[in-house]
Amino acid sequence: MRSLRHPLSWIYLIFIYSAGYSISAKEIDGDKKVNSSYGRLLVEKLQKSGNEISVTTARKELKNVVDKDVYKKYFRRLKQPFLKKGSSKKPKYIQIDIQDRDIKIDGYKNVTYTFYGRGVYFWNFGVKTKIKMRARFYLLKNENGDLTRPVTMKNYSFLEIKVKNPSPNLQGSVAKYRTKIPDDLLYMLLSLDADNVEFGLKLKAVEDEVIAYNSNKNALKITNMFHVIKELSYKTREFIKPQLATSYERNAKKFREQNYVFKKTLLNKQALENVEYQITIDKNIKGYQPQLEGILKSKSFEWYFNTYKDDLYYKYPKDALAIEVKVPIVVDQLPKEKRSDIHNYFDKVFIQEIFSEKHTLKTFRLNKGKSGHMKKIYLTPKLESEKTAA
Repeated sequence: MRSLRHPLSWIYLIFIYSAGYSISAKEIDGDKKVNSSYGRLLVEKLQKSGNEISVTTARKELKNVVDKDVYKKYFRRLKQPFLKKGSSKKPKYIQIDIQDRDIKIDGYKNVTYTFYGRGVYFWNFGVKTKIKMRARFYLLKNENGDLTRPVTMKNYSFLEIKVKNPSPNLQGSVAKYRTKIPDDLLYMLLSLDADNVEFGLKLKAVEDEVIAYNSNKNALKITNMFHVIKELSYKTREFIKPQLATSYERNAKKFREQNYVFKKTLLNKQALENVEYQITIDKNIKGYQPQLEGILKSKSFEWYFNTYKDDLYYKYPKDALAIEVKVPIVVDQLPKEKRSDIHNYFDKVFIQEIFSEKHTLKTFRLNKGKSGHMKKIYLTPKLESEKTAA
């Protein structure tokens, strides 16, 4: 089979566009409901390729939109040394070593741009489980506001399947499965039509190319991701069609706890080699209704990011920060008395304060993400007009 990454693949894209097939979202739709047993089978498929301890694949995720001064107050407290529990006779102080997760370049700000397909959901023994596909780009913004792509990520982005509440026993948890995808294969994926009889074959060809691009690493995970993409595209063809997009300036931080020790029994303690906590502070947050025809014309995501400004339909308030904290599920579900000192301090002085409704800015909701807020903002006028008409 001829590789999809052959230059002639552009002819396919141009044909799709010229034939009048549009992959832009003319309207943002609400999430599509699917059968519960069917949804659980898809989640189980993804879980076969996950790593229980990884902060990116199995984590408790907390979200809030707060004023910048609120964040600064509690972040300062988090950085202060604190007294280790049980060290009153010989005091021992601990200071958390918080580091930047992203490389910072003078004169540039780190920007994240994400396309979101239409989500699906199902009721998982009384808990709402959501699945969505997204494509995420990491960009650089200069002092003039121009966006470029880092040299190391010039021609690829990250394809992700995100599952919220994968287990009914772990509400608020998130599992994320991601892989690198080169631009030409992402173009191909976004242009596919699940109503076409050849959709399955064409999607499999893209899957094979993505596996090859990643040097056959994580092949099982990629295969499972594409299985879910195929199944849910048949349920709603908009699963792979960008319904909305977000951009924001990203400030990502982390700290690691080596040899996280928790008490398993009275006489036995168990240690985890490395537990990573993540804090993300996003500002200048914007929402878009993407026009993918522009990408097909330009053959350049970078050109699209800098050109299609009219797609913008909402901005967060000037001093609003979207704060996210991610903690591996394997330690988050431990009771307080079995957690480490660092974990409990982080929870007490930062998590419990930042993720309190008393600090949530007006019109925003605690533990609702950017795409959820953007979707609500877009759909509310439509729903109100429908009520009025009725």
